[in-house]
Amino acid sequence: MNTNTNDVTVIAIDGPSASGKGTVAQRVAAKLGFHYLDSGALYRLVALATMRAKVDLSDERAISDVAAGLNVVPGGGRPRYGIGRFSRSRSQNISHRKR
Repeated sequence: MNTNTNDVTVIAIDGPSASGKGTVAQRVAAKLGFHYLDSGALYRLVALATMRAKVDLSDERAISDVAAGLNVVPGGGRPRYGIGRFSRSRSQNISHRKR
């Protein structure tokens, strides 16, 4: 596995939500010996933190500031935020909130 962060191979899988992208990505990463990053979980993490901070969801700068201030620690296959698991962000409230 390449540990030089200046030369990292990235594979992106695009498609509609709930189409199995995450499952495929995890299996491909495992087969190739790569790390897996659940970018959808990161988006939900920012949404959850933004909502908890009661930030106006139309204020892109404020949302960016919230995201920049997050302390995200990868572990157990999903990012952790604060002291609780981030799995709550997969709830309907975050994943399928109307825009």
